[in-house]
Amino acid sequence: MVIRIESLTVENLRCFRGEHQLDLGRSDEPSIDVVFGSNGLGKTTLADSIQLCLTGEFEDEAPLVTYELVDELSPGEEVSAVVSAVISDSELRRRFRFTRKFQTSETRRGPVNSVDSLQIEEEEDGNWVSTSSSEAINTVFPLPAFKYSKLDAESSVGIDDPWGGTNWGELVEAVGEAAAQQSAARGTELPEYFANNYDLGDEMIRRINDVLPKLDERDLYEVEERQDGLVARRKEDDSPAEMAHLSAGGQLIISHAAALVAGEVMPATPPLIGDTMFGRVDHATRERMFEVIKQADRQVLLFSFDAELGGFDIFPLFKLERTGEGRESKIVAAD
Repeated sequence: MVIRIESLTVENLRCFRGEHQLDLGRSDEPSIDVVFGSNGLGKTTLADSIQLCLTGEFEDEAPLVTYELVDELSPGEEVSAVVSAVISDSELRRRFRFTRKFQTSETRRGPVNSVDSLQIEEEEDGNWVSTSSSEAINTVFPLPAFKYSKLDAESSVGIDDPWGGTNWGELVEAVGEAAAQQSAARGTELPEYFANNYDLGDEMIRRINDVLPKLDERDLYEVEERQDGLVARRKEDDSPAEMAHLSAGGQLIISHAAALVAGEVMPATPPLIGDTMFGRVDHATRERMFEVIKQADRQVLLFSFDAELGGFDIFPLFKLERTGEGRESKIVAAD
């Protein structure tokens, strides 16, 4: 029984002019769904679009609407983009459709983005019916869960990274908040370790240390919590090391382990969205990470370039291609 992104539809979103859809299908079973694409074809746009749809938040000021459409605007005019996702919960037998519209307007200061309210519908007897926004989101994908449910090769969770990662305390707090929202929406009780962030943090660290040997064949570290954050302790000589002092690969492995555990302790685990998430580790570590993800009881949606998953027993459902000589891309079914 899994929470599943069944489909993702974007219309006029950045490099995707017109309507394009990832139809991932309905299933009660965990899966790894892969979308291949070279750099610059829109992998990150699609990976970010689910969070963009549910939260309405965007980090940069670049136009959200297809660039060529924005280039055609005169001052005072605007064009729109739409993102829609169908997310189902096979345990509760519920399906929701989330839709949000965005505009890019031409002003004297240049293009400016704006966002409409989120529209949410639930399927009832084959029809889509408007429903409560907070209850629907919290049932399948509480917003704090995006902090650890979307991973990439550059930042990922970035535990205690001074250059812009996630503080360990912030991660534990986000897990507790997301789990509380989800348990209330689903009418379930949380385990005792959710009573406070200290107990939750201890439980997560125990699970992280169980996962780390599976991700790193060298089995170099285990982690522990200190007042100022998470510390990796080298097993060889019991010496501690702050996360910022580890190699990039070591930081990424521990951060991915923390993210996987964060989803695992949820009442119902949201999908994991990966945006070239294996790009900064060697092939052996990549294989081990992939095996751990395969064993997870959740949907995993990976946006990858071909070489990233080379040699793995997996085939993409879709691939991204250029539509012509411009900057526009399209989604096509993989051969």
